[in-house]
Amino acid sequence: MSVGAPVSFDAACAWVDGYTSAVGLGAIAGFREWVCLLNGGGYQCSWRGAVHAHFLGIDPAAAAAHVLTEDEDRDLGMHVFDMLDRFFARVEAGERGQMFAEYTDHRLASGVGML
Repeated sequence: MSVGAPVSFDAACAWVDGYTSAVGLGAIAGFREWVCLLNGGGYQCSWRGAVHAHFLGIDPAAAAAHVLTEDEDRDLGMHVFDMLDRFFARVEAGERGQMFAEYTDHRLASGVGML
């Protein structure tokens, strides 16, 4: 997904919100779960929190408390689109169900369980 110029994290999130508003949440169904799986946890956070934590390589709670520098904000904004590209590549390969299964297996194996 190319946006041309670097954008802030808030701008990237606004774009995703607008996109899902236009085409429906089904388009990114499983995105949060996939990023949480990459993070190895953080199941209670939003997709924004999961991407933020993935970018920083830290726990979602710590990521939420982290104040981004201007450079980090721009890089995180671009990271949103990089992560969406990776996610959509798996969706286009027919792997959405597999991603949900991997997420479920990881949650159960980690003792978190399912709601």
